[in-house]
Amino acid sequence: METSIFLSKAWGLLITVSAFAFLVNEKARKNLMKVMEDESFMLLSGYMALVLGILTMLFHNVWTSDWRGVITLFGYLAFIKGVVRLAFPEVTINIVRSMEKKKGTTPLLFLVLAIGVYLVYKGFSS
Repeated sequence: METSIFLSKAWGLLITVSAFAFLVNEKARKNLMKVMEDESFMLLSGYMALVLGILTMLFHNVWTSDWRGVITLFGYLAFIKGVVRLAFPEVTINIVRSMEKKKGTTPLLFLVLAIGVYLVYKGFSS
């Protein structure tokens, strides 16, 4: 349970701060979208996501229907994201370009912010 609490705090803070920052700072969000079109950035961020995903998968493979399952899901999603970015960076770049055109990031950021706040609450209230 200590691992779950630690990861809930870590994932929750990472997700909450990131989503909040990109919601309040549109310029930073646009700059990130531009940077994400660079294949070198995509590869570097792919390695980072892969490491974060692998560590979460190894230390927290808990499939439950509560907040602990959310942590595990984020670990697996980070792993998949890392693999896709490393193996197929152009696919992710195309996804970024289509999201940029559709302006569909704001609702997604609100959803991510809500999940982050939920994990922070669970982590610090346990």
